[in-house]
Amino acid sequence: LFELNASAIVNKSPITTASPITMHIGLDGMNNTWCFELGTPLQPNTVRLFQSFDVWEYLTFGNAITLPSQVGFQSTTQAGLEAVGLTPSEYLVYIPAPHSSVSKGQGMLFGIGVSAVGAWDWHLWKRAWLKLSYSAGFEVDMSLLKYPTAQCGASPFGLNGWYAQGGVAAWFTGEVGVDIRPSAKPACGTELTFDCCPWCC
Repeated sequence: LFELNASAIVNKSPITTASPITMHIGLDGMNNTWCFELGTPLQPNTVRLFQSFDVWEYLTFGNAITLPSQVGFQSTTQAGLEAVGLTPSEYLVYIPAPHSSVSKGQGMLFGIGVSAVGAWDWHLWKRAWLKLSYSAGFEVDMSLLKYPTAQCGASPFGLNGWYAQGGVAAWFTGEVGVDIRPSAKPACGTELTFDCCPWCC
């Protein structure tokens, strides 16, 4: 029996992590089972690039992997879909749950996603400023699992006992506007004792 658990925190520009990146390797020679996990669907590894892009991933494979009951898109992706008027529950990718027809944890799960949020201001003229903001991202999820009953023309539909499932989501929202800002208020001199200086146009 061999178990290896490792984690790492990165804090070196342009890459930072808010929580540790995790990896797990498990080998059981007596029962001929093994698994490799670099993040999981419920706890993906996430890094931030250039203080602007969040990238997350999970990869797990073997013949004794842990299968979650069901997994949809990550919460960031669901929020992005909601922002563009889509109902996340209609676009969830469900990874098949273990049941009597599924070989115990035999197969692969993989997912990757990117999200970014940004905003800029540009001075146009006098007190007028152009404001731009955006939110965008995408996610890909796939699973390939061993179903003894999966065959062409059968349910679930598969090939030689293997069943694949996956999904893709992407979103983008943006805003453009002009902001008219008040002019700066001149500072009052120390020799003045009345209330304050007037505003200037």
